[in-house]
Amino acid sequence: RLLGLADKTLIVDEIHAYDTYTTSLLQSLLTGHARQGGSAILLSATLPLNLRRKLVSAWQQGRNSQKDNTAEDGFPLAALVSDTGVEETLIATEPERYRELPVRFIHSAEQAQEAVVEAARQGHCVCWIRNTVDDAITAFQAIQQELEESERAIVFHARFTMADRQRIEAQVLQYFGKESGAEQRCGRVLIATQVVEQSLDV
Repeated sequence: RLLGLADKTLIVDEIHAYDTYTTSLLQSLLTGHARQGGSAILLSATLPLNLRRKLVSAWQQGRNSQKDNTAEDGFPLAALVSDTGVEETLIATEPERYRELPVRFIHSAEQAQEAVVEAARQGHCVCWIRNTVDDAITAFQAIQQELEESERAIVFHARFTMADRQRIEAQVLQYFGKESGAEQRCGRVLIATQVVEQSLDV
């Protein structure tokens, strides 16, 4: 397989979504691919700096190249890794896409739940992403009890059967997708795990 990749450009997408095992495989692949003269393009929307450094180091190990590493934590960012070092370029947002959004930190699930319910009651749509399936289910059950129309809350996670998951995906896209409008979204709450970020365009 490495022979088949020789002198080719390896393109890997969604690298932030890999688990520790798959990331270690990717590091080994990058080292071997760099060693035999290939090139690689790695794509990610949300790559942490520490993981970016590991991948850059794996590449440099294969090239026996200068051991500079990535340091810029801005976003969006393009990093070019070559035998002479690392060149990082911050990419400006297109003027028509630029906007400022307020961020308010909430430090407990109870506070988050209150904020979600209040926003829904005001007619906003809300997506609350939880780290685990159990947390998502617990939050969903609690939110359902507080909403006047419990069916306006939807839960979406990876533990559903494929048939149920497809049905829920279609429902989520109907209410929150690009084709939906204010009427469909009004007062709706989506409680999900990271599957909503990896699978759906909402």
